Amino acid sequence: MAYVGCNHIMPQKAVSFVSHSACRTGAPLALLHILEHIKNPSWKSNVILLREGPLMSEFADLYPVSVVGQNELHTTRLAYQNINKKSYIQGLVLKYTHKNQPDLYYLNSHSFEFIYLAALYGVPVICHIHEVPASFMQLDKDLLSLFCNYPVRYIAASRYVKKMLTDDLGIDSNKVSIVSSGIDTNKWKPIIKDMNLLARLNIPTDALVIGASGQRIPLKGVDLWLQMASYLCDLLPEHNCHFVWVGEPSPCDAVYDYLMHSEARHLGLSDRVHFVGGHNDPRPYYSLFDICTVTSRTESLSLVCLELTLMGKPVVVCESAGGPKEFGDEGFVHLVDMPKPELFAKAVANIVLNPEEGKRLVSSGQDVIPRLYNICDVASQIEFIVDEVLRECDCVYGDRKEERVRGVNASS
Repeated sequence: MAYVGCNHIMPQKAVSFVSHSACRTGAPLALLHILEHIKNPSWKSNVILLREGPLMSEFADLYPVSVVGQNELHTTRLAYQNINKKSYIQGLVLKYTHKNQPDLYYLNSHSFEFIYLAALYGVPVICHIHEVPASFMQLDKDLLSLFCNYPVRYIAASRYVKKMLTDDLGIDSNKVSIVSSGIDTNKWKPIIKDMNLLARLNIPTDALVIGASGQRIPLKGVDLWLQMASYLCDLLPEHNCHFVWVGEPSPCDAVYDYLMHSEARHLGLSDRVHFVGGHNDPRPYYSLFDICTVTSRTESLSLVCLELTLMGKPVVVCESAGGPKEFGDEGFVHLVDMPKPELFAKAVANIVLNPEEGKRLVSSGQDVIPRLYNICDVASQIEFIVDEVLRECDCVYGDRKEERVRGVNASS
């Protein structure tokens, strides 16, 4: 396929989509679902992963997949930083000159270090940002500077993320497009509670089940959730409260996960708290929830809020988390003011004791979410932006990639 741009026919372009991981968490899932719903792109695609994971086969069902390791990224970084030094040009950069580079890199989430490779060859970059301010505290000065200046476009997952990019990092607002994350609204529907699963987890049929979902890391506030559970048991002693967390621990933070299991024991909740791990299809576990709590200290948006609301589950989330406040403004989640476990417990208890409030939240969400957070619309917006950037870059700096490589070779 070819398309017209700058008054001439352009051959089919190539776009490499880069994900920091293939783990079953928010940002990789968001990219997977976007790629699934871009049906007939004008460009050729491939997927580059910086870490393997359970989603790898699902990406491979769509496009060719490769994995780039940290050693290769480190080598590329050295090559970029020493681009005018002959020893590095001869020993490192020429290692890459034979490789075919795409016309555009689409960097999703924590794949920032890949910008060094893009900059080495002058390949344009789109950065799709699902991150929160704490994520950028981990970047060193050189990489942060490159992130703030090199990409030609940024896609922010929410208004909260755009504000962070422009106000905190000083990125030109004209380069930032807001495309809210979306879900398959046909997939997430109310389903009957899975009684067999309830029995396997040793949860009584009359239990009040408070759920949560996400990777078990400090930013997700697992400790707040456990403390909320303790408060709630005191607030609702007549209810048989159980608590189910769907999601894997971080492979990089085993200590935190150990401490969370210990905390559950110390609070006397070992028989009431159920960490059930991650699952390809979490809906059977979500069916057990009566109410969902999102205790994240900070969130760029939160697909879980959308999914659970469409499944008919009221959601309680913290206003100060950032992105989810937009859902509160739209009237389909309950916002608590601060990330305090007692406030979460009181909000949950209020919904339990006033079920009409829960029904109101769900009804609002079932009206709003299909209109504003449909993955088909999100994929269309992403496709438009990619096409637009390909046309703009072809016009503005056409052979920049070739000029960069010629400059590198000339230096040697």
